[in-house]
Amino acid sequence: MAAIGLIIVFSSTLILGEHNNKPVPYLLASGLLALAAVNAIFGGFTKDSSLWPSELWRYAGVAVNSIGVVGFGLALAHIKYLKS
Repeated sequence: MAAIGLIIVFSSTLILGEHNNKPVPYLLASGLLALAAVNAIFGGFTKDSSLWPSELWRYAGVAVNSIGVVGFGLALAHIKYLKS
């Protein structure tokens, strides 16, 4: 239940931050999610492979989390176009 609550809070913050053109909450939420994604990517390479059903799922998780990190990088690159 806590994970679902966090997903709702982060999703709402991202959506409302973008919709209302508020870059600070958007970047804070996106940055925290990017830190979690980096942690998951690191774990995908360093943790025991028995934690995943197969190698495919292990590297699929790394790929999905990499997309999240790239998204945060794009948000930072386009910060100058946002109004505060």
